Amino acid sequence: MGTGDQYKEDCSKLAGLVERFTGIPRERAFFFVMENAAAELLPCSNMICETESQREKLSALFDFKNLYETLKGAEKNREHSLSDTSEAMEYFKNYYADMNDKERFSVAFLDSHNRVIATKTLSSGSVNESAVYPRELIKEALFFNAVSVMLAHNHPGGVSRPSQEDLMATSRVKQGMDTVGVRLLDHIIVAGDKAISLADMGQIDLPSNVPGLAKAASPTVREKDSSPKTKMPTIKEQIAAGKKQLAEQRAAVPTRAAVKMKNNALEV
Repeated sequence: MGTGDQYKEDCSKLAGLVERFTGIPRERAFFFVMENAAAELLPCSNMICETESQREKLSALFDFKNLYETLKGAEKNREHSLSDTSEAMEYFKNYYADMNDKERFSVAFLDSHNRVIATKTLSSGSVNESAVYPRELIKEALFFNAVSVMLAHNHPGGVSRPSQEDLMATSRVKQGMDTVGVRLLDHIIVAGDKAISLADMGQIDLPSNVPGLAKAASPTVREKDSSPKTKMPTIKEQIAAGKKQLAEQRAAVPTRAAVKMKNNALEV
């Protein structure tokens, strides 16, 4: 068997499965995978699908694959736990696998132990944008009785660097979450096989008492506060200041003798 024979054989098997479960002709699927890549089947579905039904079935096939990969990582504890940044990035990389046709905004709703109650895609947009609605997110968080949430969205263009719009949307969501007592722990941006954490970048102020989460940003990410620090007075200094203030108040009030002397002076 030649060097590339096994690859061709595997492509042929994949094309046969695609035909079996979607109705897309095997030959068409085979030549597409050979010329492009298996990962491009869903993003470029318009090139090989003749009907909307075929497109939906192909999407379901990829959903099956992604869920299978995600569940493999959670079989030990039978639950998804996002207790640190690396787990969150891996979770959402699997969640967004093969979804590079358009931008999607998703949220993981967590309990008090950072276990995933549910993950939902709340909106999807064009190739480079997805609307974020804090009101809708708050409603879902209250419905799931979530203690905290993690945001995520994908960048179909492959650039993981956050945009100014990403940072502004994160800020709006955090303000909304604060009003109902739900913590925003992180915002993960996925670009293909890469992912970044806005919490790691210092773009989200995390409560210091939440274990296992990304720490606050270092001075290289977030500038130090250059404003002068006000030193709190000691207890001894506070007592001394109080005595001084009381003495000044007493000195400002005339004694009975002083009032009598003043009245006698007026009578003369």
